[in-house]
Amino acid sequence: MKTDAAEAATLTENMDDLKTALAGTAGEVERLGFLLTFMDNAHRDQLEAIDGLVQEAQDVRDALMQARALIAANLQSGATTTFLQTSAGVNLSNKLTKTTSTFKGYATLALEFMELATNQDIVSDQDMVTELLAAFDELIN
Repeated sequence: MKTDAAEAATLTENMDDLKTALAGTAGEVERLGFLLTFMDNAHRDQLEAIDGLVQEAQDVRDALMQARALIAANLQSGATTTFLQTSAGVNLSNKLTKTTSTFKGYATLALEFMELATNQDIVSDQDMVTELLAAFDELIN
């Protein structure tokens, strides 16, 4: 009987120790759950930021390709109208000017190319036209 009582006391102590360990583990599981949620949210935010950057890059590239096509058409037609005064030129210029992202430098360079394309000296010099369009191709790529 004495042995049974000692064994029961030992079992009770062990059970109490397990309850304490379980309570500590529950707190740790809760902290880990919080950290995992935080990391998941941070990862999702990073993916959304990357998606946004890729979309901005695509938008700027599309605008650059439109500008290149309009410049090529303007230069090859030998039009006397100032390119930036045409509706297509104004719309594209506005689109590029609104670029405020990482790609602002590309948009600014495209606007400079557009201004250069309106210069009558450039329009009359086919070698300069070829160089300008080649530079624009390099910018797009």
